[in-house]
Parts: sequence; C-alpha cells; structure tokens
Amino acid sequence: MRSKEERSMVTEGYISIAVNLLLFAAKYLVGIASGSVAIIADGWHSLSDTLSSAAIVIGAKASMKPADQRHPYGHGRARVITALVVGVMLAVVGVDFLIESIRKLIDRTPADYVSYTVWVLAASVFIKELMAQYSFWISRRVGRDMMRAEGWHHRSDALSTVVILIGVLFGGSLWWLDGALGLAMVALLWWAAYTIMGEAVGRLMGKKHDHNIEEKLKDICVACTGRDVKLHHVHVHEYGEHREVSFHMCFPGDMLLEKAHETVDAVEERIRRQTGMEATIHMECEPGD
Repeated sequence: MRSKEERSMVTEGYISIAVNLLLFAAKYLVGIASGSVAIIADGWHSLSDTLSSAAIVIGAKASMKPADQRHPYGHGRARVITALVVGVMLAVVGVDFLIESIRKLIDRTPADYVSYTVWVLAASVFIKELMAQYSFWISRRVGRDMMRAEGWHHRSDALSTVVILIGVLFGGSLWWLDGALGLAMVALLWWAAYTIMGEAVGRLMGKKHDHNIEEKLKDICVACTGRDVKLHHVHVHEYGEHREVSFHMCFPGDMLLEKAHETVDAVEERIRRQTGMEATIHMECEPGD
C-alpha cells in the first residue's frame, strides 16, 4: 500500500510529465514553423523537466520497494541513476544547439515567427508557474527536498520562456537575436545538466554529510544519556530516501553492558523517529577508564 506522501509525489510526477510533453510538442512545432533555434531549445528545456519528473516517479516507486537479498538497503538509488542519465542527455543536446546557434549567427539567418508564437509562449509561462506552485505546495506538505527542486525546475523553464517571449515581442527584426537566444538556452541546458549530474555523482560517490546532521545526533545522544558521550566517527550513507548512519559513542568503563545496550537502543529509536535514519552505534569506554 503506497503512503499518502508517495501518492502525492507520483501524482505530481505524472501530471508534470503530461504537461511538459505537451509543451515540448507545442514549442517544437512553433520553433520549426518559425525557424527558431531558441524556441526549439526552449522546448528541449521543457522536456528536461519531463525527464526529471520521470526520475521522481521512478525514485518514489523504487524507494518504496522492500529490500531484498541483492539490494539489502532498498532501491532508492534508482532515482540517482536516472538523474545521471538525464544530465548526460541534456549535455549532448546542448552541443547540438550550440552548433546550430553559431551557424545561424554566421549565416545571419533571422527567425520568422508565426502569428501564434506569442500565445504558445505566454501559455507556457503561465502553466509552468502553476506547476511550480503545485510542486512547492507538495514539498511543504510532505517535506521532501526533491519536490522543492522540481518546483524550481518548473520555474526555471518559465523564466527561460519569458526571455524568449521578450525577444519575440521586441526583437523580431533583429537577425542576430534568435541565434543569441539560442546560445542563452544552451547555457541553461548545460547548467541544468551540470546541476543534475553534480548532485547525482555526489550521492553515488558518497559526499560528506551535512554538519547539521552531526549536531542533531549529538543533541539526541545528550537527551537520551544526560551527558556528553563524545560522539565521533560519524558516517552517513544515502540510498535514495533511505539513510543509514553509524558512529561511536563513549560510556563509563564501569557501566554494565546491559545498561549500555539499553541506552544505545533508546538512542537508535530516537534517531529513527526524529531523523528517519537507521543507526548503528559502536560503544567505547571513556578515555582513561
């Protein structure tokens, strides 16, 4: 049975995929009709949101699959792998549009915008901002950073389309404008690729955990034991939404093993409840004991 949180994320993902595919098709057709490399590239920027939404759907579904013998920590990294593929694809697409934009500037080829170009672009801006607000609302509701990032993907697409729309409205007679806007869209595509791949590679390589996590763990240990346990050797391992943490904590040398074990169990349960992480704790004697 899916959780309400997962259902919200999957629903947003499917809606986003459908909307972005329609916007991609509309921009692509308008771009072809107008001979505008900038509008076609903007369509690909919308398609990148489709792919990131697909990654969210895959990640949300995969993260809920139970662990098995081959994947003892679950399947949460499926979203990370999908995001890496998306980033590589965007980088390759950006190269094609870079070549086309430079060719248009060299050949001094202007765009010839069709009559309905403005309406398609304006509708895209409105729809994408609505999608951004929807994603932000879900992020506040379920407390997932990935949904907030999804909202900013939608908003970045809306802002890039605003730039293209301004160019159509006020620069239709400038032969170089479409090529220049095409180069700007290439920069946006590559920035999206860099951001997506950088985050994915960081997670796969095991980037250093946030210092705030260590402070929170110390607070939990102090709350459970009433003293400084000299917490150290903290390691956080992320598997999508599933996270494991291991660390060392010190106990008095004369404390009974049974009592120390009960304390560790209490600390692990509070960490699970307050952070959602599964903890493994190594017990040590305090220095000098």
